[in-house]
Amino acid sequence: VNLRLSKKFTSKTELGIFANSMLGKSESDNLTANAEASDYHLLKRRNDAYGIYLELKHENNGRSRLEILQSDLKIEQFLNGIQRTFLTEGLSKGDQTTVRIINEITTGVGNKVQFGAEASMADFLGVYYPASNGFAATQSDTTRDTRAAYIGVMRSINRLSLQGNIRRDVVAAREKASTAIDISKNSW
Repeated sequence: VNLRLSKKFTSKTELGIFANSMLGKSESDNLTANAEASDYHLLKRRNDAYGIYLELKHENNGRSRLEILQSDLKIEQFLNGIQRTFLTEGLSKGDQTTVRIINEITTGVGNKVQFGAEASMADFLGVYYPASNGFAATQSDTTRDTRAAYIGVMRSINRLSLQGNIRRDVVAAREKASTAIDISKNSW
């Protein structure tokens, strides 16, 4: 389900809100070596997102857009109708807030340059349910801060589009289970 409402204040300024909700379900048989032939898996995934944006158009050659987005995620796994009980497979929840700046400039017929930056803060909670050996339920909490910048070019020739992009992500992540673990990554 998608929803978008916007209001143009001038021919060059637009303010809007957007929201979407997705629910996915995947069913399968258990393919592990020790599984029973009748084992039945169900994976449910729900993602809800909403946000606000401000878009400014530039003198016939481009636009700039500022977005603030909030998203929530819930993942559940079931075996034979019962929610999974080992490690992180039973339930995971997360939320993320993102601020994004997008710029696009048209440099001629069929040529565009895009560049921008984004920052996001996310928290993910994986619940560890009691195992058959009687341990109490525990949880794993992961936080992730991401900073990214990118530039890209696009060229359209008739019905063909050529595109090239460079993006840099810096991710600071920390897992807080029984001991804190730094799981940060950086990429190009």
